[in-house]
Amino acid sequence: MPNIFLCLVIILIIGALALKFLRSAQDPGGFKRCPICRLVNPPSAMLCDCGYDFERQSGGKKPEGAGAGFLYGSLNPQMICPHCQTKGSVRTMIVKAKKGVSGGKATAAVLTAGLSILATGLSRKERLTEARCSNCNSVWHF
Repeated sequence: MPNIFLCLVIILIIGALALKFLRSAQDPGGFKRCPICRLVNPPSAMLCDCGYDFERQSGGKKPEGAGAGFLYGSLNPQMICPHCQTKGSVRTMIVKAKKGVSGGKATAAVLTAGLSILATGLSRKERLTEARCSNCNSVWHF
């Protein structure tokens, strides 16, 4: 009986890993994401709007001004940077950060003799606010 349980657990983990691999390997219509500005471009694009060359895999500039909101979040005019004391130059956005070990995932790892770690990992993710100052380029989370 324990062998059947172990076989079922292994089959479930292999299935979960295969599904995870298939989802990550899917190419949504052949669109190209620029590694510099993260803009999604059509499959026929040779250059991104930021100047990145998809064929040579070089060039491009990170956007300044209005385009920076896409990368670093929206400008918060009331926030003061704790590092340089500048008001109005801080952008904020919600991010997910790894924080410690998930109790549920650790329990599953014990019950499955460590096999569930392959599919899920052990870390838990927490939603945080990331703040970035445009003046001194410091980044902090709260």
